[in-house]
Amino acid sequence: MHRISTRDRIKQVAFQLFAQRGVENVSVRDLLAAVGRRGGGLLHHHFGGKDGLVGELVADGARLFDEARVRKLDRLEASARQPDLRDVLRILVDPFAGEERQDLLQPGYM
Repeated sequence: MHRISTRDRIKQVAFQLFAQRGVENVSVRDLLAAVGRRGGGLLHHHFGGKDGLVGELVADGARLFDEARVRKLDRLEASARQPDLRDVLRILVDPFAGEERQDLLQPGYM
């Protein structure tokens, strides 16, 4: 079993707390307590603060969307039928429609 890094553990816990309570309702103290740490410098060390952590979580989510779009567009291009504009737009707007919706949540994130 691989050990999760402190940085990734903070991200997992933050994702859960932010989803449950909203970003504005989770203090740095709440987050660190949930991670099992007390030192306020830990968040600053890894992310530069709460805003940096939120920004990284948003970037992680955007990366997951982009990866899903590329996978689906590649499959569409490789299919036997000629894709139309509606097919492409559907993928661009909601790359997690259908069977890939669970891919949005990485293991351990929720």
